[in-house]
Amino acid sequence: MAFAPDTPGLASEVLRIEHEMCSQLEHRSFISGKVTHVYNPLEYAAEPHADYVRRCLRQGWPVPFLLVGMNPGPWGMSQTGVPFGEITAVRDWMGVSGEVVPPEHENPHRPIAGFSCTRSERLSGTPDRLFRHVYVHNFCPLAFMESSGRNVTPDKLSGPLRQQLEPICQQALVDIIMVLGARTIVGIGKYAEDQAKKALAAADLGDQVQVHYLMHPSPCNPQANKDWDGQAVAQLAQAGVLPLPPL
Repeated sequence: MAFAPDTPGLASEVLRIEHEMCSQLEHRSFISGKVTHVYNPLEYAAEPHADYVRRCLRQGWPVPFLLVGMNPGPWGMSQTGVPFGEITAVRDWMGVSGEVVPPEHENPHRPIAGFSCTRSERLSGTPDRLFRHVYVHNFCPLAFMESSGRNVTPDKLSGPLRQQLEPICQQALVDIIMVLGARTIVGIGKYAEDQAKKALAAADLGDQVQVHYLMHPSPCNPQANKDWDGQAVAQLAQAGVLPLPPL
């Protein structure tokens, strides 16, 4: 499937896939056991998320590299609907805007403050240069947490909840890969890498799309505390993502 540059078709198709995925993921059904709150920023931060998708994909097809995260972090996408947490990166560097309406069932220990998180972006130079070649997508659109506000990642969900969640997210991932024309997937962390491989294998695309691993920057990962920036650059270079070609 191909889209001409500077047309809305590519972004609209990605948003349609995400909408269909979310319609199958009734987030309240995941409130079970230690999970007391579930956030879906594609709903309450729909405006900035849609703006992000349109801005990233406005240069057209194909987008050769797809970076796949696990799910929205509490201080990043959960706040803005965008897989970047820093207000200046989202608002000024990327130019994203839109209203964020806190979810109805909000955890008091993880309030939604919108564009308020901090994170640095240094590698790509300009948004157009980055997103001409790379798109960032979270495998799961939902954020899970305990009553204390402690984050629960998808790999820590119970078996039945994972069985409910993962096939839907895998199909959406495959659909987005096909729409973007991506040929290289970089899983941010082992969970994202494994889910990408499973999704591609189930769709008989394992021999057409490469999957690489990028160490997750979580502070819970001891290896990530040892020059994560340097390791990430090396892993992205190995995957062929870096250095980015000129526009």
